[in-house]
Amino acid sequence: MLSIKEQVWRFVLEHAEDGLMRQQDIAADLGISVSTVHNALAVPRRSGAVEVGGRGFEVTDKKKFAIIWAVFRNLYRDVLVDVWSDLPPGKTEGLISRFEGVAFTGPSAFKFEYGYVPSDYDHVLAYAPPQLVDEIVEQSAANISGKFKSRVPRRSRYATRLTLLEPDPRMPDGKVPWAQVYADLWQLPEWWATEFTKRIEAALLDV
Repeated sequence: MLSIKEQVWRFVLEHAEDGLMRQQDIAADLGISVSTVHNALAVPRRSGAVEVGGRGFEVTDKKKFAIIWAVFRNLYRDVLVDVWSDLPPGKTEGLISRFEGVAFTGPSAFKFEYGYVPSDYDHVLAYAPPQLVDEIVEQSAANISGKFKSRVPRRSRYATRLTLLEPDPRMPDGKVPWAQVYADLWQLPEWWATEFTKRIEAALLDV
């Protein structure tokens, strides 16, 4: 699951438009120490993505902050299971969306928000409760492939890669925040991931 530092980054990016923020308030909202928040802001502060003043700090470069998280993100650490499904992406999404607690990230999150995709994709990613993973895999008619980085041959021309990720306890219910979707997409090696990150930058990062 996300490190505490990344959870702080997510919170700050979600509230970037609110203006001035105080480290004490963030610590109270997340239930962590002020020193943890202070340490989490070290890299964004050093890079100029946030500006610290006497009364607090504010995000001065949202895109730079989002990229910092995207670079530091370790998607592979959060993988619960990585499988190949014989179903196309849309049907795979439909099956796993029936489970309570599933929240899509990557290209699926974009599709459900905007109703279109800038590119075809064959990789469905979602955060899911660990106790439901076995049932989700069985329901999606998937063939367990092992480690995330393993090379697995497609089982049919409709094969879809399904990656289930472990959510952190502070992730909002039902929907993955856009900064996190962006960071997750950055970690994907597939060529089409760039098309999605470009659209998110244009829509949400004011570039």
